[in-house]
Amino acid sequence: MQFLVLSLVASSLALAQGLAVYSSYPLVYTAQGSAVVTPTQQQYQTQDVLGQYAYGYAEPHSSKQEFRSIDGITRGSYSYRDAAGKLQTVDYRADDQGFHVAATNLPQQFRAVSSSGGDISAATAAAAANNRADAVEVAAATTRHLAAHEAARLHLAQAQQSGGAQSVGHSGVGLPLPVADTAEVAAAKSIHLKRVASEALRNELISGRSVPSTSSHVILPVHSIYSIPRYYSSGFYY
Repeated sequence: MQFLVLSLVASSLALAQGLAVYSSYPLVYTAQGSAVVTPTQQQYQTQDVLGQYAYGYAEPHSSKQEFRSIDGITRGSYSYRDAAGKLQTVDYRADDQGFHVAATNLPQQFRAVSSSGGDISAATAAAAANNRADAVEVAAATTRHLAAHEAARLHLAQAQQSGGAQSVGHSGVGLPLPVADTAEVAAAKSIHLKRVASEALRNELISGRSVPSTSSHVILPVHSIYSIPRYYSSGFYY
């Protein structure tokens, strides 16, 4: 009798423990019927002709849920316990902008904080998109700055080279033209030049050197011959 009582108590405890584990998994109903639920695992899956689907599973140490809406965006999350016994959670979304993820197992700078605790929030996705846009804009601005700096440097070098060539060769600055003499200056200059020529001629004569003459010798016919004139005195003195 005592053995029968102990057997009933043990069976009751085992049933209670199984019910407790069973109650920890929520029942999921789909278009095809309720999900398969066991004390160790539950899973579900549904799909329609529009391309929408949803599936998931849950185990004592891991779980995953994923669904695709009619707008073509896929959202999902999964969790697991790592080797240290810590629960790690990953939320992700795939859309036209790419794949976005927020997870507890990523480095701190890559974690996206979401206050909703479900899928990645719109603010988190916008922040991630802004970060990518900022990175692209910064890279583009850096490229434009370097290109402008290089163009300015080349322009300055060409200007310096052209300036040096003008200073050595042809210069763009007009040179002063000779000034025409006035009438008074021209007359004074002519008198001065004649005086200089006269002084040079006088010096040549004094020095005994031959001076070129501009006169020409002309041979004339001789019609009469004159004797050397003789001087005579009348004897009268005045």
